[in-house]
Amino acid sequence: MTGWCLSRSALRPDSCLRTPSRKSLLGNHDWFCLALTPFSLRFMYSLFQLTRQVSAILTLSVLFLCSSSVSKAAKTLSINWSSDWTEFNDASGNALSQGIATVNGDGAAVQLGYFTQATAGNLFAGDWVPLTWSTSIGDTKDLTGYGDGTFSFTVHFKDGTQFVQVYDDGDSGKYTTEAAHALTTSLPSEGAYLAIRFFNGSLGSATHYNTIASTAWQWTELSDLSFQTLSIFVDEVESSAQFEDSISPYGTSIALGSWDYGKTAQGAWSYLPWLGYYYQDASSTWIYHVSHGWLYRSGTSPGDLWFYDKSGLGWIWTNADAYPFFYSSSESGWLWFNQGNARQFYHYGSSEWQTHSVSQ
Repeated sequence: MTGWCLSRSALRPDSCLRTPSRKSLLGNHDWFCLALTPFSLRFMYSLFQLTRQVSAILTLSVLFLCSSSVSKAAKTLSINWSSDWTEFNDASGNALSQGIATVNGDGAAVQLGYFTQATAGNLFAGDWVPLTWSTSIGDTKDLTGYGDGTFSFTVHFKDGTQFVQVYDDGDSGKYTTEAAHALTTSLPSEGAYLAIRFFNGSLGSATHYNTIASTAWQWTELSDLSFQTLSIFVDEVESSAQFEDSISPYGTSIALGSWDYGKTAQGAWSYLPWLGYYYQDASSTWIYHVSHGWLYRSGTSPGDLWFYDKSGLGWIWTNADAYPFFYSSSESGWLWFNQGNARQFYHYGSSEWQTHSVSQ
């Protein structure tokens, strides 16, 4: 039987079918032989065609699975926003504090957001809506501190959620903040003018703020594209930037006089990122909180709030930094509200857990 012999250097005829030895399988022989008859050639060709068909099916299957996973992925938008070399100050001209350089979120508050009725002619019209509630001066992706008065962020927005990732996966300084509402493909609207609001302290201690905006800073609709990114750099608009208080550019000069700063209306309810959902009649100082029930409020800033609780807690104090911690006037000590359970508080004075009914 005539066949062909395959070697590492040539394809030559041979009259025998050789069976490779164990050594040849280990590579010690320079050649091995196969009997290539017309039948074997047809068989090998059929096998080759079958292999090509299976490979094509597998390739199409992988492509289908990949396209399916892409189509199901949530739409996103990433925004890089930075002060660059521009310094932001308080009313006295002192650079806003970054807090501890190796800790994120403990510096003076700075928020990316928008005004609900902003136009090119009035960038500060309507209500302020923060998109990054707890970002702060000096935060960095690697926990090294960006410096007093300065900031640099990469934030990732995702369709259908109000939670916002600050910095990238793998960054040691990554954390999560909140927008005042869930992000959708229509909210904020395409082209909405963005702005940056900065404060002279954390949200629980700040007394003044200011806001910088530019017609060059506009929201782009959430997209399937993973590389959809906006860049907002203060240095690039320094000559054309506008300030809510233009008399004090880069300075915190507007008094913060509203206890419910940053709230958004969601139907009949109001929502504060730090306090949660509550209902309030505009003519009353009573609020109905979704977890606590009826509370009488005393205070005009998010940094200093007393509530009277009728379930037995009496007067309790908290603010935008402290919540869910409360200071109890009657116990002269601190309480911690366990938000995962039905109105359960830890009383530090007595070192015990107590469950309190909803205030009626």
